[in-house]
Amino acid sequence: ANLLRSVINLNKKKMATDNKYDRQLRLWGANGQKALSESCIVLINATACGTETLKNLVLPGIGQFHIIDDAIVPGVSNH
Repeated sequence: ANLLRSVINLNKKKMATDNKYDRQLRLWGANGQKALSESCIVLINATACGTETLKNLVLPGIGQFHIIDDAIVPGVSNH
């Protein structure tokens, strides 16, 4: 019984780590994950809220992103 429990626990751990996006796959399935990985996001004006939202899209596996921001950062050379 203990051996069986150990095998079951080992299989559960293995399944949860087999895929980097396991939680998303369980949430919206393979089609949803594929759509996310094929999408492209454009963030205009990189505010704190926008960058946090972008981070939350990158972590589950967004395909591409671009940031457009014309803010001038003091002390940074453009060369």
